[in-house]
Amino acid sequence: MLLFPAKNGVYHQWVIQAPNLQNFFITGLYDDGWQIGDLTFLEEATVDWPLYSFDRDFVKLITGLSQARELDFAMPVRDVNVLEGLSCSFKNLKCLSLCTSLHLLSNVLSFFCIIRNASKLETLRIKLFDDSTQDDEVDNDFLNGQWTDDLFSNLKSVYVRNMTCKLSEMHFIEFILSKARNLEKNDVCLAEDCSKSNEEAVIELAK
Repeated sequence: MLLFPAKNGVYHQWVIQAPNLQNFFITGLYDDGWQIGDLTFLEEATVDWPLYSFDRDFVKLITGLSQARELDFAMPVRDVNVLEGLSCSFKNLKCLSLCTSLHLLSNVLSFFCIIRNASKLETLRIKLFDDSTQDDEVDNDFLNGQWTDDLFSNLKSVYVRNMTCKLSEMHFIEFILSKARNLEKNDVCLAEDCSKSNEEAVIELAK
């Protein structure tokens, strides 16, 4: 690991380059310019960073973690799809955990950029966050437009946390239930401020 101290409040780039590293965990509040180098034998990776820098190249970041079998990633809140153009294959990825919003088209598009390239994915964990009081236009037509034949082909377990049962979230769960033919478990935990009771949510999802 190479770290160049800040000068006049500005961080110089530092690079994490460890070809034999198997477990990668990085967390903090402010993004101080770290970059990922060669992580050839990576098995598990966690990036929990709520305040990314605005010039962060997320395609480069995720590409550097593409060897992982388990990936836990905090999705940035942006008005654009930060993973547009992602082309790397997550050929080893079996478990994906995302902290994201399902109300923003940009975040949902970023989600699909990863999922389309992870054909071996078996477990999907989503922790939802959203400060908005409005629902977005993530509807069935939009979600069905993202469908490809091998999407969710090996998906067996889905866990969703902090669900508020807004339309965008309900459409998303419906989409997974209708497309993941090998799904064995769908575990949803409602947020404390959810407008529906557990019983109401179960009945609606069952329909």
